[in-house]
Amino acid sequence: MVHLKYWFNKKLKTHRIQEEIIVFEEIWKTKNRWTNQELLDSYHYVIRELRKEKLSKDLEKFTNSYKAEINQIEIKIQLGIL
Repeated sequence: MVHLKYWFNKKLKTHRIQEEIIVFEEIWKTKNRWTNQELLDSYHYVIRELRKEKLSKDLEKFTNSYKAEINQIEIKIQLGIL
């Protein structure tokens, strides 16, 4: 749904990976609507795509932006606190 909203608004052409980051940021803004696992899956998808495209500066910036909260979510999932 977030992808459709982004494309419908006819945003400037950007790299596909940048679109994925924008979509993740939109999901993150409404993280209370998503499960912890969905948030993690989305986060790890963006990480995989950044690595695949060898965008190390973008990868570093992205991971640094969300690292603390993602670590908390991962701990909650490991402890069974969903």
